[in-house]
Amino acid sequence: MNEQEFIKRYLAGERYFSDADLEDICLDGSNPDLLDIFASVSSNAEDSIPRILIQDLNLIGANLEELNLSYISLENANLTGSNIENINFRYVNIENINLSNAQLGIKNGELYFHKTNFINCNLSQAFLHHLFLSEVVFHNCNLERANIEFYQLYKTYFESSNLRQFQITGNYEHEDEVSEINFSKSDLTGAILNHAFGSSKEIDFRGANLTDIVFQGINYREIKIDGSTQIQPKLLQIIKLFNRQLTEDELIELDLSNTNLADSDLSDLDLSYLNLSNANLSNTNLSETNLTGANLSNANLSGAKIYNTNFSRANLTNANFTKSKLKYVNMYKVNACNSNFKNAYIGYDVDAGIGFEGEEELSQLTDADFTEANFSGTVFRGAVLINSNFNRANFNNTKFIEYVNLGVSDFSDSTFKNADFTRCDFLSIRDANFKNCDLSNSEFPAKDCIRCKKSNFSKANLINTNFHSVIDLTEVIIDSQTTIEDTEE
Repeated sequence: MNEQEFIKRYLAGERYFSDADLEDICLDGSNPDLLDIFASVSSNAEDSIPRILIQDLNLIGANLEELNLSYISLENANLTGSNIENINFRYVNIENINLSNAQLGIKNGELYFHKTNFINCNLSQAFLHHLFLSEVVFHNCNLERANIEFYQLYKTYFESSNLRQFQITGNYEHEDEVSEINFSKSDLTGAILNHAFGSSKEIDFRGANLTDIVFQGINYREIKIDGSTQIQPKLLQIIKLFNRQLTEDELIELDLSNTNLADSDLSDLDLSYLNLSNANLSNTNLSETNLTGANLSNANLSGAKIYNTNFSRANLTNANFTKSKLKYVNMYKVNACNSNFKNAYIGYDVDAGIGFEGEEELSQLTDADFTEANFSGTVFRGAVLINSNFNRANFNNTKFIEYVNLGVSDFSDSTFKNADFTRCDFLSIRDANFKNCDLSNSEFPAKDCIRCKKSNFSKANLINTNFHSVIDLTEVIIDSQTTIEDTEE
């Protein structure tokens, strides 16, 4: 049956078509009569019942661009390698269809799948992109090595399907665009869920095989598993941790070293004394999290949200805090040697507009060891760095704003090139040790807000350092080896 016969039979009132061979026929809009048929089916439909049933259709290599398949039921069709871009899939029933290696999507827009059923279909190695999926069912389908990129995933079900080495990536902006996802009884061995369910509610993995699955940015608190879920012991422990289901003995034995928890919500959890060495915590939410005594050596916390977090006595050696936001953080007696805070923010929550009343309400980096730490480009805005070791640290291009207390700390052999203190309302460097420091081209406030008594600048490089005459150099310690040429007092 060619497309002309198909049109003739449809206009004669026939709605059931079998053995339709349209191989290599172009359905991209070049035949207006054919498009009118599919458009009329969609516009005349009053409910979700398909209006045309097409069985045993051969569309190998067909071009189906711009076709409206709403309210169509396709059964036993072969669309291997077809171009299925820019097609309207609403209220479509697709059963026993071969879509292996097919491309479903829109080149420069979005493709909407609404109340569409894929039953017993083969989508192995298919590429589904720019998708909005709502109330879509993939039942007993083969999606092995398939790749899905979506903007919305709502009430979508991958039940009893083969999802081995399947990859799904989310590009959504709002939390309500991902919810009620069901993978029950599906095989997700080696699958990659990449930023797919970071804020999702209700992710059902009951009866699923999660062997070697990779989660990147999933909401562990919303995962549902049961006794029939096949899962690695460590992943099971992580899920139980997020849901506060671990016993005290299990918590003591928990080892999260080398674990990838990137983009996860770890807020308000007790992770004290846990081993998180070499863990990937990039872009995580660690607000209100207790990390007292935890081992975070070599951990990656870049881009993390760290509000009201307790790191006291934690091991932060070689930890990476690049571009993280640390507000009201407690780093009392941490070991943070060689840690990296490049371009981070450390202070209080200026966006909240509530200010502060005392030092105890600011970020605390006190009695700690930050030897050779990197703070280049960091912004300190309401921070207390007293009685700590910052020997050989890098503060180049760092900004110090509003209230900063550096008193009684050791900054010897550190660099403060181009450091900017001009926006401080209060700055204490009292009893601080800047011996052999390079403060060249740094600039201090023009107003009288500096407490500098007994600060040590011996052997320091103060070339082109601008003190605006507010620092009384008679109160500080300098010696014959202090370089103060061109220093503005």
